Amino acid sequence: MWVTIKLFLAALGVLLIVGCGSGGDDSPTEDDADVGASSELTPGDGAALVVNSTADADERDGELTLREAMALVTGQLSLDDLTEQEQANIEGSPGADSSDIIIFDEEVFDPNDPATISLGSTLPTLEAGGDIIDGGGGVIVGGQSSFDCFLVLSTGNVIAGLQILGCQTAVILGPASANNTIGSYDGRQPNVLSGNYVGVEIRGRANAIQGNLIGTDASGTQADPNTAEGIWIAPGATDNLIGGGAPGARNVISGNALFGISIDGAGTTGNLVIGNYIGVDITGQVSLGNK
Repeated sequence: MWVTIKLFLAALGVLLIVGCGSGGDDSPTEDDADVGASSELTPGDGAALVVNSTADADERDGELTLREAMALVTGQLSLDDLTEQEQANIEGSPGADSSDIIIFDEEVFDPNDPATISLGSTLPTLEAGGDIIDGGGGVIVGGQSSFDCFLVLSTGNVIAGLQILGCQTAVILGPASANNTIGSYDGRQPNVLSGNYVGVEIRGRANAIQGNLIGTDASGTQADPNTAEGIWIAPGATDNLIGGGAPGARNVISGNALFGISIDGAGTTGNLVIGNYIGVDITGQVSLGNK
């Protein structure tokens, strides 16, 4: 039996318009909250690519950009297309059939003084699966409000340790996305998803959004609003996990100009929101609100 629930939690900035049912055997439960997303793939057991340029280009200039690295791990670009100097930043053979990891040269992307990659368009779609992008806390990806920055249409990927700012939507998990992790994992740095129109849009299933700062600055103490939702769980999204029982899985979802979280539409079932700080800063003591 389906029941439609419309619940406004104005003080916390949460909007729920959801269809609720049994959720099925795969629905996340409180017991799943410490686990996060799972996948048959083992992310990062393929090639390792080191980005050493702040440029947003696909050019044979001797340096490896984020755009080039993402095109390589998804099979849109091959090693043979690169110069020897660019190939020197890659260990192994990346491609659509391997689970690769993209990391960043700390001499360029210092965690204590993050460097910015200013995008001119949406990055290559993560459509192969099993890949990791780990910014290590030293990378700011700056977009323009006219386009989305990251689009995921596959399974078992991880995006962590990035500040993704100024995009139409920072990260979109499309209908074909499943078992992806957006945020910290294995002790890695969280993402900062702020100053966009929407922080995260979820249309897939069984994805985990954990350990992020969504609508605040990198300190988690000051608002840097997303214009609309911090997280939008869109119609048809199922069995996604926002947060978790462990402190490291907690998202801070605060300071956003519309809602902190919006769960919206028919067929949107089995999603679990647990253990987050919503409307307060990273200490849990200071109100930042969501409008």
